[in-house]
Amino acid sequence: MNKVSIHQTLRHLTLLLFTLFSTQGTGQTSFLQVLTVPSTSLTNKEQTNLTKVQQMPEVVNYWHVETSNFEAALNGRLLQANLPGEAQTTFEADFPYSKHPGTFFWDGYSTDGSYFRLTKLPDEVLGNIHIASSGNYYGLISLSENQTVLVKYDKEIMEIADDCSNVSSGETDDEVEDRFGCEENIVRVLFLFTPAIAGAIPSPTTVAQQIINELNGASMASGISSADALFLEANTLLLPGFVENLDIHDDLDDVCDNSTAQAMRDANYADMVILLTAGHPGSTVGTAGGNSNARAYCVAELLFARTGMTGTHEIGHLLGANHQRCSVCTTTSCDNWTNHHGFFIHDGSPTTPIRRTIMCQNGCAGTRVLRWSNPDSDFMGMETGNWWNNNAMKIRKRAGKIACFRPNPPPNSYPGAQFLVEITGDDEVCNTQQYIPYQSNIPPSPNIAYPLTYLWEVSATGIGNYTQVSTSSSWILFNAATLPGTWTTVRLTVTDANNQVSFDFFEIHRVNCFGGGKGTEDRSSANLDQPMIVLDNNQINASPNPVSESLYLKGLVNGSKVTIHDINGRLFGTFDVQVEEMEVVLLNVSYLSAGVYIATIGQPGQEHPTKIKFVKI
Repeated sequence: MNKVSIHQTLRHLTLLLFTLFSTQGTGQTSFLQVLTVPSTSLTNKEQTNLTKVQQMPEVVNYWHVETSNFEAALNGRLLQANLPGEAQTTFEADFPYSKHPGTFFWDGYSTDGSYFRLTKLPDEVLGNIHIASSGNYYGLISLSENQTVLVKYDKEIMEIADDCSNVSSGETDDEVEDRFGCEENIVRVLFLFTPAIAGAIPSPTTVAQQIINELNGASMASGISSADALFLEANTLLLPGFVENLDIHDDLDDVCDNSTAQAMRDANYADMVILLTAGHPGSTVGTAGGNSNARAYCVAELLFARTGMTGTHEIGHLLGANHQRCSVCTTTSCDNWTNHHGFFIHDGSPTTPIRRTIMCQNGCAGTRVLRWSNPDSDFMGMETGNWWNNNAMKIRKRAGKIACFRPNPPPNSYPGAQFLVEITGDDEVCNTQQYIPYQSNIPPSPNIAYPLTYLWEVSATGIGNYTQVSTSSSWILFNAATLPGTWTTVRLTVTDANNQVSFDFFEIHRVNCFGGGKGTEDRSSANLDQPMIVLDNNQINASPNPVSESLYLKGLVNGSKVTIHDINGRLFGTFDVQVEEMEVVLLNVSYLSAGVYIATIGQPGQEHPTKIKFVKI
C-alpha cells in the first residue's frame, strides 16, 4: 500500500484507566494515565485539534492522557512503560538534557530495540514510542498546554517510508565551499514549511524544535562536543505560495531556486534550510541537496520528520554523512566506495542487527537510534562505527565550513548561542576518586562580550533537579562518591555581558573501583607488566575466548576481586566474587565494545594478581 492510507474512520475512545509510564513498586509518580474522558471539557481550539488528529491517515487509535511529572516517574535513567495491550518495557536514557526548567529532551532505549523519545516544550509535548515485541508505533501529541493524546500509528505507513534516494557523491572534506570564514561551529538551520501543512498538528514550529533537539542530542551522545558542532533554529516560517510537486525531488529543486526562500535565508542568517512538506506519492519521504552554499537545502515530509528522524537524517547529508554501505543493506542510494557511512549496531550475532544509526535508511534491518556512527562512541556497550563508517568524523570536519555559509547575525538579534562553550574533563571516574577538575573551554569569538558569568550544575536524570556546584570558570569534583547518580549530567551555562547565553552538557559515569587509591592509582591497578600467576591448587581458566556475552571463570576462591581494563588501562568494571569451592563464576561482559581486555584477578593470600587476556566480539 502507499505510505498514506486513504481509508479512515473516526477512532473509538478506549474507556480504560491505564497507567502508562511508571516505575512499578517504587512509589514513584506515573507519567501518563489514559482517561475515560478528557480531564476537562475541550475548548473549541482543543476540539479542532482533536479533529485534526482523528483525520490523520496514519492514526488508527487514540487515547486522552493526563501528564504529570515525568522526572518523578524515572528511576535514575530508567523508565518503565505500560501501554494498552503491550508488554511492559523498560527504557534506559541515552543522553538526556535540559537547557531551561520545564523543557527537556529525553531519548531512551530497551535491549530489544524499543525506543521512547520525548521533547518537552514550555506548553506542549511531542513523543514517539516503538515497542519492538509487537512492532507497534505510538506518539504523544498535545492538543493544547493542558490536553494531550496518545496515538497509535498504522504500522504499514510507518515502515514503508524510505528517507531519501540520494546517491552518495563521494565528495571530500576539502570540496566543501568556504564562504565568509568565521570562528564558530554554530550551524543555523532555517525551517520553512509549505501552505499545505500550515495548520498541521503538531505544528511545523514544534517539529522544528524537535529536530534541533535530535541534532544536538545525537551529537553529544556520539562524542561530538558543542565546540565541534552546535545546531540552532534560525527561524521557522511559512514559505508563501509554494506548491508541492508529486515528486519530492522536484520540491528540492524548486526550493533551491525559490527567490523568497533565498531572501528568508539571508534575512535569518541561515547556513542551511530544510523545507517541511505534506506527503507525496511513493515511499521517498526526504531528499537533500549538496555541499555548496547554493544547494544547502533539504526536504522532509512533516510526518516522518516528526516520527522517524527524517529531518535529522537529511541534514546529516548536508553535513557530509552517507547512507549505509550496499554490502550490508542494498538500496537505490547506497554505495561501497565512500567512507563516513551509517552503521548497523550488532547485539551479539553479526548477522542480526537490531539497531542502526541515523544515516542507515529505513527499510534496512533494525530500529533507528539517535547516533551518528562513530567507532569511539559506544551505545549500550556496543560499537557504533568503524574506520570506514564514521559519520561523526565527517560532521566534525564539515560543521565549521558549513557554519560559514552565512555570516553571524548581529548580537542579540536572534535567540540562541552566539558563541561556543565546551566542558573538558574525565567522563569516567572511580567512586573513590577525589579532586577531579573540569574546565570550560570557550573558543575565541568576536561575538563574545566580556565579562562572562558561569553556572555549573549537576543532575542524576539530566532533565531536572539540577544542583549548583560552581560559579567559576572551572569546577572541582572533590569526591566522586557525592555525584547524584551512577550517570550524572553536568550542565554549564555561560552568559556574556550582552546576556547572550551558551550551554554545554557532559556526562560523567561513576564506576566501582578496586583498591583504595585516588584517580590514576585506581586505573593503574591492572599493571600489564606483572607476570601471569597460576595458583598452586587450581589453575584459573576462562572460556569462551573470544566472548560475546558471558565470560566463565573457574578456579577462583571466595573473596576474590576481578577488574576489567582495556589494553590502554581504562577501567570498565569491578566485581566482588562470592563463591563456594570450585564453583564457576560468570561475568557479564556483553556491555563491552569489541576489543582486547585484561581481567585482573586479585585473590586472598596471593602477592600478585592473575591476569587473563580475552577478546570481546
